[in-house]
Amino acid sequence: DDNGLSRIEEYNMVEELVFLFLVYAIIGWFWETPFVSIKEKKYINRGFLRGPYIPIYGFSCISIIIVLNALEFQQADTFFVILLQILIISLISVFWEFGTSWVLEKLFKQRWWDYSYKKYNLQGRVSLDYAILFGLGGFLLWRFVNPALVNLYGSLQSGFFNYSLLFVVALFIIDSTITVLDLVKVKQFITTFSEVKDNLS
Repeated sequence: DDNGLSRIEEYNMVEELVFLFLVYAIIGWFWETPFVSIKEKKYINRGFLRGPYIPIYGFSCISIIIVLNALEFQQADTFFVILLQILIISLISVFWEFGTSWVLEKLFKQRWWDYSYKKYNLQGRVSLDYAILFGLGGFLLWRFVNPALVNLYGSLQSGFFNYSLLFVVALFIIDSTITVLDLVKVKQFITTFSEVKDNLS
């Protein structure tokens, strides 16, 4: 019936977004980790988690897809519209980067990046040049890479693929849980150490 078909379509849409989230999170890891590792001349895992994925890229890209699709920009190719798309993507990226930095610092008393050395920055959490870079990169991903990934998702549909996706999601959740628990322990240690230091002083 119609309700059954509607539920199937909704499930497929959610599964597609989960697939895209994981792919973009992995792309983000492979984009940042080699770049920073080469710059620092040693291996540096740029991810918040242990696995080869950076969730902020996944969340940012999924937000971009949802917002731009909702605005029905696909058929528009004028210079003004493209510029508007890049601006929207930049703002979405800034939102996630600033918000993630603020939340992580408040929760765990740590910063995973700091742009204070850049001329145009906001609290060291975001910077103008990276906002522009993310806008341009996000635009290219949305217009050219995302359609290919959506087609890939459609071609991979099978029972094996669905179970494999569930397995990867389970690994991601386990990784996230373990990482958060470890960071809570580190925060507690830092708090205890600070209290002991203050008492000794």
